[in-house]
Amino acid sequence: MKAARSGLRIALVAQYPERDPAMPSFVPNLGLRMVEATLRAAALPGLVCRVWDLNGGDPERVAREIHRF
Repeated sequence: MKAARSGLRIALVAQYPERDPAMPSFVPNLGLRMVEATLRAAALPGLVCRVWDLNGGDPERVAREIHRF
């Protein structure tokens, strides 16, 4: 039998598309960061918030990290 988790765990995940050479400037995911800031400002008891703001990387490794989280 698994023990029930206590607290509140939130995973925020964003994946950027491949960069378009016609648009060389990087545009960050401000929506993701606004949600993160709102959650952290709420100071909810037991909140654990982790962000994966991805640009490339190994999808299987990231999936394992999120699953472990």
